[in-house]
Formats: sequence, structure tokens, C-alpha cells
Amino acid sequence: MPMRYLPAIVVALVSIMAASPACAQRMAGFADIAAKGNVLELRVPLWMNGTMRAGPALTGRVRRKSLGASEALTLFGISIGGAERFGRFTFEAEGPAVDGKLSGDCIYDRTERRLGIGSFTISEPRRPLLLRCRFLRAGQVVGTLRLEAEAGTGAIAQPAHRIGRVKLGDKTVTIRSEHYLQGARVPTELPVGYRVADADTDEVIGAVDLTDFSRRVIALPTSNSARPVSLVASIALAVFWDPGDTDD
Repeated sequence: MPMRYLPAIVVALVSIMAASPACAQRMAGFADIAAKGNVLELRVPLWMNGTMRAGPALTGRVRRKSLGASEALTLFGISIGGAERFGRFTFEAEGPAVDGKLSGDCIYDRTERRLGIGSFTISEPRRPLLLRCRFLRAGQVVGTLRLEAEAGTGAIAQPAHRIGRVKLGDKTVTIRSEHYLQGARVPTELPVGYRVADADTDEVIGAVDLTDFSRRVIALPTSNSARPVSLVASIALAVFWDPGDTDD
């Protein structure tokens, strides 16, 4: 099985576990954020391409393409090389939730170094994950998203948070990944959700929970000015397949 599909499969397994009665959990803090606003359930494709829907408020289509490349030089049983994971995804949304029609066009990329000795392999990020999106109406760019993985701290069991900014019209929000499930003491490597905050006040105004692979739950602010940018950020993050920091 191609390694480039591994992150998505891992997320799917985690999602199945999280949805089971024994460990039904959401991202930490989601309930508190949702209590201050409105909740929207967005169903997204389980695999590469397909439809998305949030009841009568939003319908649309998602297309994804994940690629990868790797190379290595092996001498005397020691392998030195690297790998790159990159891809593109697009979405088209229509309905009252997005005030008509809105589309997104996103690309992402990250690279890693790899050192192998026999069956033992060490990997570390070389160029951390970078996700960039353009949001369009009638073919015109009306907003952008930029999300980056923080450089690793080297601490054991400390994930690389994803941080970024989303702009739609004249409103900007910041986004930051959440790596703890509610009540958990150990963080996950991949995000289980994202918090959305007002860029001017740093107040958390929304969130998107990613613990269910095909059913994302979005908490939106009640403010008319902040709701559209929070929603478009959440849609992009809901359909994004994070490739992880390394293949290992």
C-alpha cells in the first residue's frame, strides 16, 4: 500500500475508535466553544472525491489528490534519504450557509529526512507542512488561508501544532490545531480539531472537530461579521487530509 495514504488511514482508524461507545470523544474544549454559538454538522467524502452536505444549509463537492516521492542512498547497511508528501484538494459549496456559491482551491507540501540502519528508521521534518488555499466567488479570489506546522521542539510526545490565518473579505481569523481529546492526558500526533479565534482580540469564536472521519462538527460564532470566515476556514480544514509530519 502506498505510504502517501497512511495518514488518512490512521485518521480513519482513530475516527472509528473515537466514534465507538467505549471512547466517544470530541476534541478538548469543543463543547464549551459550541455552547456559545451554533453547531453545523458537515458530512464529507470518506475517500478521495465525493459530495459534502450540511442539511439544507450547504451542499457541495470535494476533490482530493495526494502524491508523494522518496529517495535514499544505501551504503554498508545505512540508508540516508528523504521523502516528500504533497497534494491538492478543491471544494465547491452552495447554499444559504455560504451566501450563494463559494469554492476553495488548496495545495499542501512537506518534506522529511530519513536515516535507516537495518530495520531501524529515524525520520524528522525537513520542510514542515504548509497548506495554502484560495477562496473564490464567480472566479474572483475573495479570501485566503495559510496554515503551517510549527518546528518540532524535540520533546517526547509533543505534537507539532498547526497554526495559521484565514482572511475572507475584510475579516481575519487565526486557526490553531488541537491535539487532545476531551479528558485525555496524552496528545495525538495529528490534529483532532482546530480552534478559530478573532485575529484582533484572540478570543476563540469557533472550532471544527475532526474526530469523525466522514462527519465533521463545526461550531460557529453568532456574529454575522465573523461567521462567514469561520465557516470557510472550517470547511477547508474539514476536508483537508493532513499527511502528518513524517511517514513514521
